[in-house]
Amino acid sequence: MVEVELSDSVEQEVQLEKDQRLAVLLRDMGLLDADDLGKALAQCQRRHEHLLQVLLIDGTLSFEVLQDLLLDARLPVAVTESNATIAVVDGGATEGMEGAFDAPRIDDERLQAFLLAQGRLTQGQLDAAIAEQQHTGHPLWRTLINLELLTPQDMMQILKSQGEPARSQDRLVAEALQAAHRLTPDQLKQIEQERQVRRKSLAQLCIEKGWLSRVEMGRLLEQQVHLPFVDVHRLTIDHGLLRVLPVSYLREHQVLPVRLDGEELWLAMVDPQNLSVVDSVALLTGHRVRPMLALEADIQERLEAVEGTQSPEGRLTRRREAEWRTLEVDETGTAVQLANTILEGAVRARATDIHVEPQIPRMRVRYRIDGMLFDVLTVPPALQMPLISRLKILADMDITERRLPQDGHITSQIGGQEYNLRVATIPTTLGEKLVIRLLSKSNVLTGLKQLGLEPEDEARLRSLIARPQGMILATGPIGSGKTTTLYAALNEVNILTNNILTIEDPVEYQLAGINQVEVDPKIGLTFASGLRSILRQDADILMVGEIRDTETATVAVRAALTGQQFFSTLHTNDAPGAITTLGNFGIQPYLIASSLSGVVAQRLVRRICSACRRWYTPSAAVLRQFGLGTQPSEYRFAYGAGCEECYHTGYLGRTGIFEILKVSDGIKHLIIERASERELQGLAIREGMSTLQQSGVKKILQGMTTPQEVVREVLL
Repeated sequence: MVEVELSDSVEQEVQLEKDQRLAVLLRDMGLLDADDLGKALAQCQRRHEHLLQVLLIDGTLSFEVLQDLLLDARLPVAVTESNATIAVVDGGATEGMEGAFDAPRIDDERLQAFLLAQGRLTQGQLDAAIAEQQHTGHPLWRTLINLELLTPQDMMQILKSQGEPARSQDRLVAEALQAAHRLTPDQLKQIEQERQVRRKSLAQLCIEKGWLSRVEMGRLLEQQVHLPFVDVHRLTIDHGLLRVLPVSYLREHQVLPVRLDGEELWLAMVDPQNLSVVDSVALLTGHRVRPMLALEADIQERLEAVEGTQSPEGRLTRRREAEWRTLEVDETGTAVQLANTILEGAVRARATDIHVEPQIPRMRVRYRIDGMLFDVLTVPPALQMPLISRLKILADMDITERRLPQDGHITSQIGGQEYNLRVATIPTTLGEKLVIRLLSKSNVLTGLKQLGLEPEDEARLRSLIARPQGMILATGPIGSGKTTTLYAALNEVNILTNNILTIEDPVEYQLAGINQVEVDPKIGLTFASGLRSILRQDADILMVGEIRDTETATVAVRAALTGQQFFSTLHTNDAPGAITTLGNFGIQPYLIASSLSGVVAQRLVRRICSACRRWYTPSAAVLRQFGLGTQPSEYRFAYGAGCEECYHTGYLGRTGIFEILKVSDGIKHLIIERASERELQGLAIREGMSTLQQSGVKKILQGMTTPQEVVREVLL
């Protein structure tokens, strides 16, 4: 880190150019608008100060907000604040940002193929981007960002996976030594030869020979990567932190958890610029990761000490690895044993889905736990085909058909419970991908109390359910728990005097006393045709799994208008969006106003594990993000430190956050007047509706979930 001090006119011109490039990136990230940046750049020229200094000193951005945003964006820029003196990374950092997108590193055809193969963009979007590129002359990556088809963060991740391979630390050390002129070319050549013979790292040999101390090596590397260096030899690392991730994961990715500070995990890394590892650690732990640079040999030495220890902590670490089953499967095993291991492991881990995915060089198996996917094991080539065939046989599928998607199911006793496993395959370029959904009768919710509703929201929902007729819709993305909410609502009205019928795709749980029909498009039994049929079954209460088209929406409205209570789901972002979607299906506003009783919008967020919950004081920037003011001392947020109960993720189970719109007379009037979603939301809030964001904030303040979970699920 060096303090900015510009005096020479040439240096000023160079600095101005770098500030202009940084300004473009800040604008593209949405941190500031063009007017603010223009004024800041003018101040840079007049006061001969760095752009970040101007933004901080003038108060355009606060220190906390700028630091959090830059770190969240993974940009190689850092700011420090000490004794009212602001320091910034030397101007080379700005070059690093723009340099990450240098044209020679990106092959446009390769980038296009990758984006299409990953489903990031459609061919039409790419064609539009190429046409714009030809008009402006900008590179393709910049055009995609300018058109808002990709964010700068998305592009950084794509380049990390598609660009040049990550630099080894030996190469990084060599570049740092050459840049600092600490070793001659002959010395570098000599030590490189010795490194190959002795199989030691370049940094380790330089330190052993006394050419540089560990502190000097750290300073050189800091200047090279613009990230802090940590000497792990001098640290007393909490053994509990070493259980945040499996030791095998730490060893494979050469990382070491150093310190847990509130919601931030400081992580020592051999390659702290490896964004994919930073993101995966953040995903696995639920913490925001602060990468630090450490020497490769030092991390390996600490990890070997952990693996070799006979202390209780070491035994717990190995036990956790066994539970996660992060291991290489023995090629001499059988497909039957492997299939049983995968299914039993999923039940122990509370997984809802199993993904068996062909990859190069090995097939991987992942579990979805509390809505997140985790790698659990890899399958050697010799067992890949037998494993897929074994699972297809259990699901009564055609094992000879590998070119078309197939569906099947397995009924099995696992861990003393009966599970209904729904199996689906799809052909990929590397082979068949197989997904198994695990459904247990013991997991079905039986009432509204289990959903996680706030008392006022529960009262609003009960008042909707108590109405003898009308349509109640549950909305949200796939996997947000809409069907579970409808099941809980049906159980509330499931009495002997009611005739309840449902039509679902598929029937996930069999509910006692309720007649459930499963759609089968192969024979013409769709939601619309099935709904028309069950209208003739003298039903008091109807449920349709999803309103997907105009025909289903029309029949649903007719059912709600003829005195029946009707439940269904829609894919919308919030509650007012359901009214817009019904209108898009061609339903007239007066029919919507007459038939709709209410809308329940929802999301699922992971619950903090109660066994390892810890409390901390949030930063002012986080409070501002959630509209809670700027006094951190008034609030306490929680996070999960990680323990055996939650597989050291810090989370155990999920809960819902809700937005319940009750269709009052005022809302009906706005619907008939074709009011906008914003107007509908405004009136609903004035009438007592809590938004998804407000519901999420309540869960944060109660210590039930973290800010990261709410941000991940709700657009703030």
